[in-house]
Amino acid sequence: MRVFVDCGSFKGEALRKFALRGGDWVFHAFEPNRHVKKDYPKGTILHEEAVWTEDGVLDMYFSKRRKSRSVSSVMANKTTGQLDKEHPEGVPCIDFSKWLLHNFDGDDEIVLKMDIEGAEYPVLRKMLDDGSINQIDELYVELHVEKMDMDKKEHLALVQDLMSISSLDLHGDFLPSPKRPKSVNIEWYLK
Repeated sequence: MRVFVDCGSFKGEALRKFALRGGDWVFHAFEPNRHVKKDYPKGTILHEEAVWTEDGVLDMYFSKRRKSRSVSSVMANKTTGQLDKEHPEGVPCIDFSKWLLHNFDGDDEIVLKMDIEGAEYPVLRKMLDDGSINQIDELYVELHVEKMDMDKKEHLALVQDLMSISSLDLHGDFLPSPKRPKSVNIEWYLK
């Protein structure tokens, strides 16, 4: 089975772009923000849950600007987006590693796009620790190091560990440089 999993699918931009590649793919979209108007390819399986390290409920923080409820994160240490940390909403979350291991096997081709506003750090770290990262053939990830109050060593360690997996086709902007902006729209990499 060929599977495209979009974590942080937002309005569906990456799903629609990936669908242009053609072929027989199963699409999974994870987007817990109920304020986002979703426009996904026909047949997309929608999971209205946050991708996380365990099953349960997480606080989701939304922009203080009333008209910008589509700007959100489950990470209290996110420093951009003018998030209202005083009035979070509870959203369901899943243990993404467990979901991968339960639903797919080594014969499946899995392309993962991850743009989850800072939550990629704990989620990818867990995937590395429990081996579920080995389910992934191709990873498109937007790392939010410049938008988080976090130790940069944590970022560098994650990047190094991801780059050490020879079987993983890795795409994204991992290290800031003068030629790369601090923030990159991950859909740019989906050619």
